[in-house]
Amino acid sequence: MATHEQIYQNQSDVYELMISKQPDLSGVIREIRPFHGFRHKWIRMDYTFSQVEEARRCTEFFFGEELGQKILDNRWSTVPECAGIWWKHLSGESK
Repeated sequence: MATHEQIYQNQSDVYELMISKQPDLSGVIREIRPFHGFRHKWIRMDYTFSQVEEARRCTEFFFGEELGQKILDNRWSTVPECAGIWWKHLSGESK
């Protein structure tokens, strides 16, 4: 059984892998948050499958072979995922 530290490291690795396959928005995210008054929150959105092979098959087509292999290597039937939500209250709006 993996420790919490191992799970979080694996999740971090998966997140970095997923981000590397997407357009680079990191600069945009860094800019809007502190300088324009946006707040943010991360929400866990893990993908849960009945079997490891199903997890690999259903995610590999979108995220690529590298993540598919990581799923097999770690025997994940639940693939870690998170979503970021950013918001800003405009003046005059109730919080």
